[in-house]
Amino acid sequence: MGIEGMTGKNLFFFMGGVREIPVIRDGYYRAQASFGVAITAGSFGATMLPLFIYTTISSDGRLWGAIGIIACLAITITSYSSGPILGLIAGITAWMCWFLRTRMSAIRWAIVGFFIILQLMMNPPIWFIFSKISAITGGDGWHRSNLIDQFVNHFKNWWLMGMSLEKTGNWAATRLESGSVDVTNEYVSLGIRGGLISVFLFIRLIVKCYRSLGASMQVARGDLINGKQNELLLWGIGCTLFTHVVNITAVRYWDQMFVIWYMTLALVSSMTAYFLQVKFKEYMKGVKISNIYSMDNDIMSKERKTPLIVD
Repeated sequence: MGIEGMTGKNLFFFMGGVREIPVIRDGYYRAQASFGVAITAGSFGATMLPLFIYTTISSDGRLWGAIGIIACLAITITSYSSGPILGLIAGITAWMCWFLRTRMSAIRWAIVGFFIILQLMMNPPIWFIFSKISAITGGDGWHRSNLIDQFVNHFKNWWLMGMSLEKTGNWAATRLESGSVDVTNEYVSLGIRGGLISVFLFIRLIVKCYRSLGASMQVARGDLINGKQNELLLWGIGCTLFTHVVNITAVRYWDQMFVIWYMTLALVSSMTAYFLQVKFKEYMKGVKISNIYSMDNDIMSKERKTPLIVD
């Protein structure tokens, strides 16, 4: 993608499915490599960065981790897309909160308070923050803000069973060839396609992932030998998920990014299952009973006061 960004020639063109000369924005080529568009290519780089940061921090594979970080930065920057850049910043910020990992409840409430104060200071709704950010990073921030605004204003049309995409044609000044607005937001896309229940279940999935990661870190913390390394791994996966959560406010995943998204969910599922089930007895000695009872109901039955996992 670096070569594509400098020369304006996509080396994957001979394979078909992509344009030979990438789109130009503000005088810069928006490199896309083998991806459908530049923004999904940039999303790939942004969402993979937290995992390579973990590889660099861990004792093994530091060289490959450093190479991966450089590659992710190059991919994100050469895509020249503000959404992935915002996701990249989110992933790095999440890693910077590593030392506050035992105080995440306070951090979450602080974020909520920040957005409440920000809304009180802004005249338009809070989602127009994307428009203000794009003034710095570039991109179609106003379109994303307007898309959310129209989504909220047309709540009665989509909340029950969704609505036809063609009916969104008047949501913006420009429209796609299909007659619909360009839906550059995964949350909005879910609401349009499946109604409010789809948005709720998707957010519920994300919440469940973070609860499992938090409980797994609590268990891993009891291991005096490998606990720190395991915590770093789980935190890196959580940072990757957070990058996705922020990034999909500016893009609707398709093409190869579906694979990366499902890979992240699979990482969360497999790693938390490993720590909370297979290794439960191994770590249980180092975890306070009060903490164990506060974990997910799938791990401990408070009524029986006995572990659900037995020999």
